[in-house]
Amino acid sequence: MHVLRLTGACNNRCRFCMVSHEIARGVQPGLDSLKRTLAAVPAGEWVDLFGGEPTLYPDFWALLEYAAMRGHRISLATNGRLFHRRENAERLAGYPVVVRSSLHGDTAALHDGLTRVPGSFEETCAGLKNLVDCRCRLLVNIVMLRDNMPRLASITRLLAELGVKRVKYSMLIDGCKHSELVAPVDDLRNALWEAVDVALENGIYFVLEKSPLCLLPIFITQCHPESDPLIIDSCPELYIRPQICSDCLAAASCPGVEKGYSDRYGSRGLEPFADWPGQLIQTVDISVMDAYRPRCPTNLIRIVSSAAAGKGCPPNPDELWEQLRKKFPDHRLIRVF
Repeated sequence: MHVLRLTGACNNRCRFCMVSHEIARGVQPGLDSLKRTLAAVPAGEWVDLFGGEPTLYPDFWALLEYAAMRGHRISLATNGRLFHRRENAERLAGYPVVVRSSLHGDTAALHDGLTRVPGSFEETCAGLKNLVDCRCRLLVNIVMLRDNMPRLASITRLLAELGVKRVKYSMLIDGCKHSELVAPVDDLRNALWEAVDVALENGIYFVLEKSPLCLLPIFITQCHPESDPLIIDSCPELYIRPQICSDCLAAASCPGVEKGYSDRYGSRGLEPFADWPGQLIQTVDISVMDAYRPRCPTNLIRIVSSAAAGKGCPPNPDELWEQLRKKFPDHRLIRVF
C-alpha cells in the first residue's frame, strides 16, 4: 500500500494521536506534487489517503478524482466528521474507496473527552450512519484505552445500531507518550470478550490489531497484520518481546507488545502459546500448495505430503513455503510443524 499524507491539519485533538508530531508540523504538499506521486504508482495498486484528517485537504475531492481516474484502489483514513452532511457521503460513494474511520466512545462525554473536541461524537456518529446508508465500504476502528475499556461492548453495540458491519479493535501505539491511557492485557482481555460477543451477535466481522497474538487466543486468526506501514514497519522500536515470550510458539510471528506497554506493565497479562489452537489449523497438501488461498488475516498452516506427491521428484516444502509467503504479503502465514 502506498501511503499519501495529504495534510497535517486535523479537526480532532485526540489525546492518544500517533501522528501528533505530523499535525504539529502542519505539512501540506501541493496537489501537483501529490499527483506526481500517484502517477508513479501502477494502476490497480492500493493508495491510502492519510493525514492529519485528509478530508480537510483543500483539494481532497480533486485528488480523489485523479486517483480513481488512474485506476487505483483507494483507502481513506478519516475521523468521518465530514460525512455528517449526507451530500458528502453520497459523493464519496461514487468512488472506489474503502473508508477507515474510528469511534472511541458510546457517549459524547467519553468520545469527545478523548478527541478533546465537543460535538465530534455527534458528527462522527452521523457520518458513520450516512456512510453506511450510502453503501460505502466501511471499517471502524476502536482504539482500546484504559478510559474506554469498560465500554467496548457498548461501543460495539452502538456501531451495530448504526449499521456498521466491520470493526477493528486496536491496542494503543506509541504508548510511551500516553502511558496513562495504556490498557493492561489481562483486564482488556475480559472487556474485549464482551465486545466480541456483541459483534458476533450482530453479524459484525472484526479483526484485532496492534496487539499480541495471545490477547484472545481463540481468535488468533483474526489478528490482522499492521495496516500503516509508515508507522509500523519504519518504527520497529515501537514493539518489544518480553522475556516471557521467548518460549512462545508464536514468538516469530507476533509483534510482541508496544514499548509503552512494556515500560508500564512489563509482561503483565501475556500468555505464551504452549500449543496451537488445533481447531484453527489448516492442513494443506504439498501437492496443491499453489492453489492455496488464505482464509483469514492470520493463517495457521500444517503442510503434509500425500502419497501422490511422493511420485517423481518431490517438491521442496521449505521453498514452497517461502513462495507462498511472498505470494500473500498482506496476510500473516504461520507454519505449524
